[in-house]
Amino acid sequence: MLSNDMLITGSVLYFDGRVRSVFLFIAAAALITYAVLRAVRHKSDIKTCDMVISINGNSQPLCALIDTGNSLREPLSDEPIIVCDKQLLDSGGLISEKEDYLYINCASVSGEIEIPCLRAEKIRLIQGKKEINLDNVWIGLSPRTLSEDGSYSALLPPELYNCMK
Repeated sequence: MLSNDMLITGSVLYFDGRVRSVFLFIAAAALITYAVLRAVRHKSDIKTCDMVISINGNSQPLCALIDTGNSLREPLSDEPIIVCDKQLLDSGGLISEKEDYLYINCASVSGEIEIPCLRAEKIRLIQGKKEINLDNVWIGLSPRTLSEDGSYSALLPPELYNCMK
């Protein structure tokens, strides 16, 4: 017995004929269903892949978010740019202040910024059993941490990810 208006017997739910009670029960069930579906859909929409970046003979594994909002391109060649966490690459010994950078203006969530870019000798993208190697890919060095929870440290343009398919 749930209340004076509802009764459960076996797997059947019986209602008193009051419209208000039925309406409230249906509304509550709809809200709970909506919240669960939204949480599940949000988690499945986030796609990442493993990536190994090689610069100056050194390699660094990291996780990349496939970012449909990353439309950053090198202006002369029109090639896509992978945005990486500068601190991570710096701590891994991949970059130094002696590098010759190409500076590109880009819009970010926090406003307009200028990021240094360089070419990586090699990028290896890994998704399950699929793997692809890309040579001379542009890397943008973000001065800010890309993920608050540390779940990814690079933003991969979808067109580079689609090379794996």
